Formats: sequence, C-alpha cells, structure tokens
Amino acid sequence: MRRYRCTVFRNLFLTSAALHKGPRSKFIRLLVDTGSQFTVVPPAILMAAGYDPGAQADRQPLVSVTGVESVPVVVVDRFSCLGEVHREFAVLSHALPFDAYVDGILGMDFLRRFHFKIDTRNGTIESPGTGRRRPRPAG
Repeated sequence: MRRYRCTVFRNLFLTSAALHKGPRSKFIRLLVDTGSQFTVVPPAILMAAGYDPGAQADRQPLVSVTGVESVPVVVVDRFSCLGEVHREFAVLSHALPFDAYVDGILGMDFLRRFHFKIDTRNGTIESPGTGRRRPRPAG
C-alpha cells in the first residue's frame, strides 16, 4: 500500500490529479467526495486540458442543489490521481459552486475502482499502488 497525504482545508480533503491529452497535461486540485457518484471537472478546466465539453454527445443526469441537470460526459485520454492512472476515464463537465480552492470533485467512480482506503484521522488515503508516478501538486 502507498499512502498519500491530503491537504485538509476546512475539514475537507483535497488531492492533486492530472488530466492528460496526448503530450499535454493539466494538473488540478480535487475535492475528495465519497458522496459524489461521479468525478466532476468544470468546462473551463477541461478546455484548458484540450477537451471540448460542448462537442460531447453523451450526457449524464446530475443531481445538484439546483435540481437535475443533463451534463456532458467527457472521456479523458488519461486521468492520474493518488498514484493510479486510468485510461479513457469519463468525467462529467459541470461548473462547481465552490470558491477557487478546488478545480473539481474526485468521486466514487474513481475511488472504488482502485480500492482506496481513507484515513480521516490522519488525513491520508491509501492506494494499492501500481508503481506509477504521482502527479505533481496543482497550483
């Protein structure tokens, strides 16, 4: 197991991730959210990484505070986070109601895939680890 320390901000866990498209990489900071079924990245961040959320035909209903919205599904060439890399990983494109301290939400669609263990007392997440390099911190 590999252990990754999260940034704890206002009792929330934040971690770094990277969106990859060809040789390009966009490093971002995500809120770890076990209450979110999906990983969500705002359209502006996806566009900065080389993706076009508006051109996506696939859509997913997303329940938010304001109701249910149909949002674009963007398949990212490679998504790396917490020492794990997933190829052709689907994220939802949706603006977030948060302040600028996060770039998106890391949901259970990624966390369950790799069997992460979250230690809330120590602010760490354990990963089975594949030996791949962890993305550098965002910001």
